[in-house]
Amino acid sequence: MPYSKSGSAPWATDANLFAALEGGRKVTSWFGYLPDFHDAKVRCMEFSAGAGVVEIEAFRMTSEVDEKGYFILDRQALVTLNLSGVTGVTMSCDPNPGIEELGIRRLNSEVDIPADIAALVGDLEIAFDDVCGGSGTIFARSISLTVTPAPTPVSES
Repeated sequence: MPYSKSGSAPWATDANLFAALEGGRKVTSWFGYLPDFHDAKVRCMEFSAGAGVVEIEAFRMTSEVDEKGYFILDRQALVTLNLSGVTGVTMSCDPNPGIEELGIRRLNSEVDIPADIAALVGDLEIAFDDVCGGSGTIFARSISLTVTPAPTPVSES
């Protein structure tokens, strides 16, 4: 569960919130469940003039293993988070090696919003931990998601 800058306890994505986001149901439908993006890779993260785009190479891990004993991955896709009204970004990590877990939640009055972030109650927080122990948080007014199935396995680079 992500550990975010706004709040001291780990938390998980609310399935109802994720489903309510534009494109959220399509992402869940593609993977067959609400993904936590474990071992996914951030392909692109860009911010400009209060907007942002985060592209994540994701997959579903099956319970089957190949001849080398590695889990077989399927349902590979590029998941894009389109952010508007970005009010803050904090990074104490390098998400390139892989994401441990990603979570999305709506800020409410019970969450301590950091003084150095312009986020408001009602905004969204996207928080993730990387596989090396770092974390990152993005605050935005809204998020829409797209899922683009990969015709071939996502890159290993």
